[in-house]
Amino acid sequence: MATYGEHLSQATFGERFGELIKRRRAIENLTQEELAHLAFGDCSKKTRISELENGKIKNPRASTVDAICVALKITGDYVERFIKEPDRKPELESIVDFFFLDGYLEMDFEIAISEDGRGVIFHDRNLKVKIERGEYISDLGVLLLVDSHGRRRKAFDISDKMKFYFENCKRLFLVHCQMTGSYMNHRELKDSNILSEREVPIKILK
Repeated sequence: MATYGEHLSQATFGERFGELIKRRRAIENLTQEELAHLAFGDCSKKTRISELENGKIKNPRASTVDAICVALKITGDYVERFIKEPDRKPELESIVDFFFLDGYLEMDFEIAISEDGRGVIFHDRNLKVKIERGEYISDLGVLLLVDSHGRRRKAFDISDKMKFYFENCKRLFLVHCQMTGSYMNHRELKDSNILSEREVPIKILK
């Protein structure tokens, strides 16, 4: 793997790489101990993970960076892009992976807050996996869906005006519905357009 951070001071690289570890670990729903086991084969090295996340290791070894990247499923190129753009949000695979597209190239997907403050996702394609829960990463403002195999897909970037509601949500409704025109508009949905509903818990991650 390439040498990292040549364009930055060593301290800056350590701090920014630590932020990347922290963000990606939250997305993968791993504890520091679990990440230590995946990266180093030793749970007792969770202290090293903590030191990395807090930027205490100013110039981590290439072998350490490589091990962390493999464990967190991120590439060297992505590390470089993140270092150059520290506010960049982690990239995730598409939520479309969880649905049957039925020959179409696109699907309609909307999010809303119900009158009683619950999160609702409207979709117009059949799910091909069982959704176990939603996960809301509050510091990133990202909502993920997690299937029964533990795979995570990014569903939405939550707007600022909706963040308060999602930070306090306990349940998420998945509503499969028919399109009401050339695009989906949940405000125009009628009961006859709703094909199925599923309720799952939301886990709040910080």
